[in-house]
Amino acid sequence: MTITVQVLLAQIDQDSGEQFIPTRYPYTYAADFLRSNAYVVPLEVRDAHWAARGELAPSLMSRAQASGLRRAWAESVGMADDELAAVLADAFLALNRIQKPEI
Repeated sequence: MTITVQVLLAQIDQDSGEQFIPTRYPYTYAADFLRSNAYVVPLEVRDAHWAARGELAPSLMSRAQASGLRRAWAESVGMADDELAAVLADAFLALNRIQKPEI
């Protein structure tokens, strides 16, 4: 996972203009990464509804559901929850071109 995030970070060529919010790192950003990549309705239903409107479908997963998924995922692979949250948060920041200050 770390390698993937590093590759994504290397592809960033400019700042998105969005501000990095320290209080959202890593848990809120990790939840938002999962929410942006997961849906709780069948894809056919989601895509048909939103395609008819000419829009992309929003996530129907709450941050609480995403956090529960992250915790279960970390436990199932024997990884510390905060470590997995940081990996997912870094991926979210990279994909959304949000620059994280060096800590």
